Amino acid sequence: MLVFHLENHKDLVLGAGETSHLTRSILLPIDGSETSYEAVVWANSHLINPETDNVILIHCRQIFFPTFKPFGSAETHGLAVEGVSEKQDAMDEESKRASHEILEHFGKVFLDSKVHVRGVSIVGEPRHTLMEYITEHKPDLVIMASHGKSALKAALMGSVSRYLVTHSPSAVTIIPPQK
Repeated sequence: MLVFHLENHKDLVLGAGETSHLTRSILLPIDGSETSYEAVVWANSHLINPETDNVILIHCRQIFFPTFKPFGSAETHGLAVEGVSEKQDAMDEESKRASHEILEHFGKVFLDSKVHVRGVSIVGEPRHTLMEYITEHKPDLVIMASHGKSALKAALMGSVSRYLVTHSPSAVTIIPPQK
């Protein structure tokens, strides 16, 4: 059974119960995509052991920056633009709600296998935010999907999985798209 708790800095926890017997920490970065979901299903059926593994699903939420009218318009002559803070807060709340829904959906993969699962929703650019989390929490293994980008697209747009493989202090396993 999954139990959801809100924490101040992590926002959501999936799972409950005693964890002192768990000896391996596995981090599963997810983005809500089908390939990410397939990687979670693969990890659950091929690699994760409910007797020893503590699974952390982690989702990076987008950062929303306020947009302003072009320089020189009457509305931007002051330092504060009326209504921006409320819009920012509404966008942040929607982003948090969507992130929690993704974590809940992916967490349900583990219901039948009785794996201890925690869900973490963080805000930031995925490569660097995930690297900070990995460095701080030191999981034994990171398992994530590859989105099958061509080498050119990955070089131009960046690849979170490639970045983690080359920079992470933890072992990283990349699951290719399932066919």
